[in-house]
Amino acid sequence: MKQQKDFRDTRFMRIFYKIEDAVTILSLSAILILTFYNVVLRFVFRTSSLWSDELISVLMVLMAMLGMAIGVKENSHSSLESLVCKLPARLQSAVYIFDGIIVAIFLSVAVYGSFRFLGTVQGQKMVILPWPVSIVYSFVLLGCVLALFEHTVNVIAAIRKKECRFISLEEQMENESTFEQGI
Repeated sequence: MKQQKDFRDTRFMRIFYKIEDAVTILSLSAILILTFYNVVLRFVFRTSSLWSDELISVLMVLMAMLGMAIGVKENSHSSLESLVCKLPARLQSAVYIFDGIIVAIFLSVAVYGSFRFLGTVQGQKMVILPWPVSIVYSFVLLGCVLALFEHTVNVIAAIRKKECRFISLEEQMENESTFEQGI
């Protein structure tokens, strides 16, 4: 029997994930550099840079939204595994699918709401930087869209593999220690 290739193993998705990781890492690096720059300005030169504070805020939103999507992709967001893992396997599957539907509805509402809100800030500029405010809110929309996409891929993959279950904390820790030993 031929096993289906995971959607995440496609060349496009591997490149996409590398770009996603690179943007997240670059955002964090820029935040650290700009924060250090501000500290030097404040404590050595007794001045400050307001534009860098505003840019740090923009980069924080971008990093947080991409981090949310990466967390969904890796199933690393918190849930009630310890409670649900005590249920019978069949009931676990039902709860898993119900949870998947609820999360998808929530993320869909977040996508819709952030898209609608994006339209209300058109034409507004940031306080210091001469950039549109919509840049920041587009990062929120992007993060919600990516999280919804990743969540949908996770649920579909779990259904296809017939692994609609929550992974217990003990099993997660065992997987992490196995991963760390392989490094």
